[in-house]
Amino acid sequence: MKKVLGPINDIIKNSKESILKKSLKKLDVVSREEFEAQKKILLKTRQKLESIEAKLDQLLAEKK
Repeated sequence: MKKVLGPINDIIKNSKESILKKSLKKLDVVSREEFEAQKKILLKTRQKLESIEAKLDQLLAEKK
């Protein structure tokens, strides 16, 4: 009986995986890798902005 159900189980498993992949592609999500990459970029950008703001504050204070 297991030998007969084996191929059927494989077909069902492959179908489930295919349906899941198609469904995930329809969602507006990013992979963990892409999320982490964007997180690093955002952190670096935030640090640069804070540095620029500090320099601007210093220049404005010197001008007074």
